[in-house]
Amino acid sequence: MKNSILLFLALGFIFANCASKKHAYSENDLPNKKKMKNNEKIENAILGEFPIQTDSIDILSVVIKENNLLIKIGYAGGCENHSFSLIGNKYISKSLPPIRRIMLKHEANNDQCKAYITEELKINIEELAYKRVSGSQIILKLDGWKDRIMYTFI
Repeated sequence: MKNSILLFLALGFIFANCASKKHAYSENDLPNKKKMKNNEKIENAILGEFPIQTDSIDILSVVIKENNLLIKIGYAGGCENHSFSLIGNKYISKSLPPIRRIMLKHEANNDQCKAYITEELKINIEELAYKRVSGSQIILKLDGWKDRIMYTFI
């Protein structure tokens, strides 16, 4: 009798979890996951209006390589496609070097899954330059990132 009750509870738990859309996937199980090494995709930063609405995202690391910003990010999801875009404020500060506020916009498409996904984005940031002249410098202040980012146009 005791074993029957335990079996009944275990089966009920399994069926309840299978009926739910909220599955936890590993990064490799995701059907539409972008692989940077195999299929590198470079997005272009744009200038736009602030503030903007965005879904939650963790910025894990930021590196500038030539005119590209490499951002390692983490976010909850696993069931829907997520999209990202880097938007720079049209206005810059009147300092030397000037400062431009930038923001990574995350569109989660109402993904209710809870897997923690990490990925690296490669974004061309030439549009964010102070002047498109070799050696021109600007400080980029990325929302959600503690440090300022010095960008020298190449």
